[in-house]
Amino acid sequence: VEGWAGFCRDHATGGYLCCHRGGLRSRTAQDWIEGEIGVRYPLVEGGYKALRRFLIDELTRALDPAAADLVLVGGRTGSGKTRAIE
Repeated sequence: VEGWAGFCRDHATGGYLCCHRGGLRSRTAQDWIEGEIGVRYPLVEGGYKALRRFLIDELTRALDPAAADLVLVGGRTGSGKTRAIE
């Protein structure tokens, strides 16, 4: 707990609190952090799933698949991905 408190003190601005579902546990953590440490992190409503859905929707909207000039390079470690893109 002390390590978590120290992290919050060292990173008091620019952070957000995001739990998996964004329910009671994240609100409890938010209240504890504010009460004990004095840092108020905004809560991501709906949690990780809502954040992930938002990001996917925004990327889909921003990158028109028909107009995007993207190439996905994937593969296991050591398979030569870096050589392929250089």
